[in-house]
Amino acid sequence: MTSEKKTRIRRTRDVIDNQLMNAVCRVINELGFSQLGINSVSEVAKVEKAYIYRNFESFDNLLERYFIRNDFWERFIVQKAYNEHGSDLKDMFIYYLTELYKTMDQNREFESIARWEIAEPTPYILRHARRRELDNQKFMEKNVEHFKGTDIDIEAIYALLISGIYYLNIHKNVSTFCNIDFTTREGKKRLTKTIEQLADILFK
Repeated sequence: MTSEKKTRIRRTRDVIDNQLMNAVCRVINELGFSQLGINSVSEVAKVEKAYIYRNFESFDNLLERYFIRNDFWERFIVQKAYNEHGSDLKDMFIYYLTELYKTMDQNREFESIARWEIAEPTPYILRHARRRELDNQKFMEKNVEHFKGTDIDIEAIYALLISGIYYLNIHKNVSTFCNIDFTTREGKKRLTKTIEQLADILFK
């Protein structure tokens, strides 16, 4: 009886790095921040700790790379909203909030970033949070100018809606919220429809 040798598949650095990034996401979302460490990430990714130290120098550097790689989503949505709907603030309002909701709902990495910012505001998380505010400045200034002379505080309205979208996505697998199941198609549709209704009221 002949024994067959198992062929060992050699992983490229890009493949290994992606597996490490996916492992960070899994640990955050499935095990929690208390379990986020080089041992858990190494075990989930099936990558030796020596590789992490050799290519990232430290575990913190790996985490920062993860944050930078996945923090672009909101910046991309803001920029696209401004580029495609900048001449119509109502359309921009609807696009930005619905796309933010859909992206976060479908992207576990984006959700893990939101959890991370609340649970462990490390120096690089604080830096990127400040940068995000700067990225949004032009977007907000245009809205503020539109509502100048009214009693509508559009910045506070955006703050409430964006933070609500963040929380609903983080909370959706815990229970319903205000009797709405945001894991269902119907629940998601109710939220996006409400964004459109709010736009009608605000920009009337």
